[in-house]
Amino acid sequence: MQAVFIEMYSSIDNHSVVKELEDLKEVVLNAEDKGDKNESTFYPEKYIDTYLPVGVNEQRVNNLLQSVLVEAAIFAMPAIKKIPTSILWGYFAYLAIDSLPGNQFFERILLLCEMIHVFDQGLLNHGVLLVGYVAKGFAILSTTIGLS
Repeated sequence: MQAVFIEMYSSIDNHSVVKELEDLKEVVLNAEDKGDKNESTFYPEKYIDTYLPVGVNEQRVNNLLQSVLVEAAIFAMPAIKKIPTSILWGYFAYLAIDSLPGNQFFERILLLCEMIHVFDQGLLNHGVLLVGYVAKGFAILSTTIGLS
């Protein structure tokens, strides 16, 4: 497998990439042509993703570092025991509350708690109220299914 990986990256020729990029530029400009030849319509950053090498380099250093830190935490237990429990609980509570805005479950719960006065009153006569109930019903259903 390593030989295939090395061959794959060693066979990439810089000239062939430039030629393929020029061909791509020509195809894109012909597709987007609106009668005038405008060279500024081609952005290589937009189309370069197909030419970037894709691969995963496995690093065993991360696993080793994680194991060393767990072992260090075991040996640091006497120092950790000197920290008051209320400070540790407060720190972990802060971390939990700080991570809530990015949590999908928390955002669905917030949708249930939205007040109806947030919506424009002029739009309520046109079915927005029904959409709100449907959205809340969907949020309740999806959270209960997600919990089981």
